[in-house]
Amino acid sequence: MQRIGRVLQTVLVLWLLSSCSDAVLEVPIAKLADEPERFHGHVLVVEGLVQRFDDPLHHWLEDKQQNRVGIIPDELLHDLVGQQVRVRGRFTAYPQQGRRIQVHQLIRLPAAGRVHQNEQIEVQLSSEPGVD
Repeated sequence: MQRIGRVLQTVLVLWLLSSCSDAVLEVPIAKLADEPERFHGHVLVVEGLVQRFDDPLHHWLEDKQQNRVGIIPDELLHDLVGQQVRVRGRFTAYPQQGRRIQVHQLIRLPAAGRVHQNEQIEVQLSSEPGVD
């Protein structure tokens, strides 16, 4: 009987730990810049200012300290340059490609001092576990 109890406890702990891997974490861009390997493969929520570079054309999110994270697909940010957004998606960090988030949800945040609801732009590019 005690053995069954221990087995059930072990199964419960393993189940809880496995469900944590798909938890959505809200992480500042600075943390992603400092510890990219810690968040690699996780579903994250980040906020930042949309920036653009023309040659070659690409967009990214940036915080006040100019830490950056790329967004996939990049085209989602084309009309949002200079605006604050919140993005939810899967984060990856590779030496050759840099830090990126594969977007599942994009929300345009209100400009400072304006009072209106956030504009949500739903992007369903893939069905990730733990992402509604």
